[in-house]
Amino acid sequence: MALGEVSAFFLSSGFRLPDPKIIDSVMIFESSSKAREYLAKAYAAPAESIPETFSGTVEGAKLFLVSRGTYQDIWQELYPEWPWAEQNYHQLILHELAHRAHEQVAIAWYGSAEAMGPTWFFEGLAVTCAGQFETDKPPLTLEELHEQVGSGHTPMVSYPLYGRIVRSLGAKYGMKVLIARASEPGFPEVLWSPEITKEPQGNESAGKGIKTNAAVAQYSAADFRALHMDRGAVGEPGHEDT
Repeated sequence: MALGEVSAFFLSSGFRLPDPKIIDSVMIFESSSKAREYLAKAYAAPAESIPETFSGTVEGAKLFLVSRGTYQDIWQELYPEWPWAEQNYHQLILHELAHRAHEQVAIAWYGSAEAMGPTWFFEGLAVTCAGQFETDKPPLTLEELHEQVGSGHTPMVSYPLYGRIVRSLGAKYGMKVLIARASEPGFPEVLWSPEITKEPQGNESAGKGIKTNAAVAQYSAADFRALHMDRGAVGEPGHEDT
């Protein structure tokens, strides 16, 4: 079910996943500390480099998660203004699978996982795919977007804010354009140029029927926190002030 939802999100955004299966195994830990201990040993990463509120990540084709009860405790600690709901754990799974799917698309169409773009974008895209932190607030205005991510600005660490920024940009320019241009210099300010009317180009034919080379998608231990833990589940504090 979750795999299908993620595949449908990317298809609706203009990208058919190279390998719809995304993952082939799942490992669930009873606590964040157990997860951190295992991941630190398995990937030769310092345990302190993995957030104490770690909730989940995908490495290769394996999904790592904490238990539902542990995630509920983490959620209530980090997001007291967002009441816990039963769908939150399902959304955690969608969030992690979205990262893996996004990585596949970036590699297959654009040659590198770097094409996933800046942290705020790939996290905001995963939040959007998972349906997390949805509100009735209107999309951010162009002026508000410029204040948050224009002129080289980086927004505060906040998953609700990341999600709102990506949803606002998506409402204005479309998700296909965002995914295609996320790694361009000056993103997302380049979207505000008149040239945005042109159709984004990518190696779309290369992505069809090609399974991601696992070796290409792997990262060194030194990159593990930056490219996996920081790209993990909603496990960092942050609040939306806009």
